Amino acid sequence: MHISEGILSAPVLVTGAGLTAVAVGYSLKKMEHKEVPKIAILSSVFFVASLIHVPIAVFWWELSLGATLGYLLLTTVFGIGSAFAFARTKNVAASIFLHVLWEWPIMLFR
Repeated sequence: MHISEGILSAPVLVTGAGLTAVAVGYSLKKMEHKEVPKIAILSSVFFVASLIHVPIAVFWWELSLGATLGYLLLTTVFGIGSAFAFARTKNVAASIFLHVLWEWPIMLFR
């Protein structure tokens, strides 16, 4: 989370820095040497995951409550249809086809 300069007062900043220092010190004290590679991989995965932004179509459009509920209902129906197609065919291609069938109007007309 990013906060603009001057929004938080000095006591809030000092308290936050102090709590952060205590938490980091406690974590470093409890961490064992053999856990360092696992922690490095997890922190890099979380960093890369934070760079990925998934646009959600509901928030791009100014939809009314009814249109939003309709979108969520249709998404649920296509999800169930995709799961049913996969269960019947044991092939992921049918699920991918249904996903593409559902998503292409959203990609073209947004």
